[in-house]
Amino acid sequence: AEFIRECAQSKGLKLTLGDKSKLRKAWKQVKTGGWKGGGGGGGSVAPVGAATTTDTKKKGGDEEKPSKDILNLLTELKIEAYAQEMSKSKHWSQFGGKPSVQTLIDMTKQDRTTLLLAINMKPGHRLKLERHLSTLKATLPKYICDMKVSDVVVGKGCLGLGTKLGEKNVSMAFLGEPVTKGVGMYPKAKGGAKALFVIPKGTPSGALAGGVALNDSQKGRMLGKGVLFRIRMTTNNSIVWASNHVSAKGSKQEFFFAWSEEKLGNLVQLEVVCDGLNVNAPAMWIDPRIILGQNDAPKPVVQPEPPVVHAIMTMMMMMTTTTMR
Repeated sequence: AEFIRECAQSKGLKLTLGDKSKLRKAWKQVKTGGWKGGGGGGGSVAPVGAATTTDTKKKGGDEEKPSKDILNLLTELKIEAYAQEMSKSKHWSQFGGKPSVQTLIDMTKQDRTTLLLAINMKPGHRLKLERHLSTLKATLPKYICDMKVSDVVVGKGCLGLGTKLGEKNVSMAFLGEPVTKGVGMYPKAKGGAKALFVIPKGTPSGALAGGVALNDSQKGRMLGKGVLFRIRMTTNNSIVWASNHVSAKGSKQEFFFAWSEEKLGNLVQLEVVCDGLNVNAPAMWIDPRIILGQNDAPKPVVQPEPPVVHAIMTMMMMMTTTTMR
């Protein structure tokens, strides 16, 4: 079948391995020289349901471009004819509206099957894609928001995970871009917020990466005066990363350092310390994650947690801890 497809391609034709009837027809015509390539005898052949020139144009006449992320994935599997249709936002509306390989992997198998059926992907191609996504999932970053969490302390609402800030019906965003794998924390004024996450035992070593900022998804809510945050990450009662003071929206501080279970353990505490007021100033961790196999990251600068601060946060935890998950 691969040989037939290559013969057809040499004459300017497009065939997929899943279309057996057209492959047979192509083989007969290629053998006899009866297929003139691209024109009347058969033309360019694509899978049923794949996007075509006539069904992928917007009203203004501009052809929609497929998502680069999705196109690269499907091209690798030699089923790129589905990329145009698969990239349409209508198929992703309940998943944030933006097509991506990461979102595809994070879907339940049922949701993913529904999407693939909606674009008329053939059974053999669906199976091929599912197997590839399973392989990818084992190598993709492990996001902190997807891990077991406990010892939660927040000043308002609840702990935000994924896209949710923690306030009712509020999603996280930074400079207008949605945050999809974040952790939202609204601290107490002159207090704090924190949550303890459990990295699954046996997770391969790599790098801890991400960023911190103040949420800016609510454009009408002005930041209060006197807002002053410090955001930090601790393991084994030691600070492995700390931000500079955060007092304004629109700026992000990033972290990137080596992590291994052997050296830092499998408990990671994300914490926001509020030295001032907290008016309209929910803090968020932007996509904190472990990048597996990233062995060139710098070592973290480990500092013991100040005893007084540790005691205060422990007391707060005992008073207001909410166990989640």
